[in-house]
Amino acid sequence: MFPDLTRREVIGGIALGAASGLIPARRARAQQETSEIRFVRQLGLGYLPVYLIEAQNLLDKHARARGHPGVKATFQPLASPATMNDMLLGGNADIVVAGFPPFLVLWDKTVGKADVRSIAALCC
Repeated sequence: MFPDLTRREVIGGIALGAASGLIPARRARAQQETSEIRFVRQLGLGYLPVYLIEAQNLLDKHARARGHPGVKATFQPLASPATMNDMLLGGNADIVVAGFPPFLVLWDKTVGKADVRSIAALCC
């Protein structure tokens, strides 16, 4: 469909799109541009795309290329999905990279109270 795009550009575009669409709407900063996008991720090989985004600074690079030079991505590894959900709800993380079951728990506990959303699977 897009034969002239490299894999790195596709992953960077996905990361940038995901980051721009998942800052929780309940906070005032969601209405403003942000200079830092805080990821919290689980550990494991299934999260390899996120490791690549972090190691190669793909989010920063693609944000700069699209006219947002001050955007910085930070990544914090955690093993506990419950702690990750708490960080998201407490405003200490913008994007949580975890499996689908922890998302379902988060959505169920916050339905009607917080605007949480999910992104597609990381691996197939």
